[in-house]
Amino acid sequence: MAHARGLVSFKARFLSVTADLALAEAEAVLADGKTFSECADSTPGNVPSHIKPHFPRMALTRCKARCLRDLLNLGITALEELEGE
Repeated sequence: MAHARGLVSFKARFLSVTADLALAEAEAVLADGKTFSECADSTPGNVPSHIKPHFPRMALTRCKARCLRDLLNLGITALEELEGE
């Protein structure tokens, strides 16, 4: 859907990662120059138990989901945004 709307660039990066908190930011750019960006966080306590060892990557997944949701004007929450188990 994003490609159909003219997505030309989609990037995500960590802003900060500690043992207890990961912060990330995503940016999407459309062919017409419109830019969408969003941030997200994750902690070992707000991800499913099987993701805990990899919780920083969940911050990346969440910010990308939020960014795409804004770009596509979707009014739903991504499964990855829900806490824990």
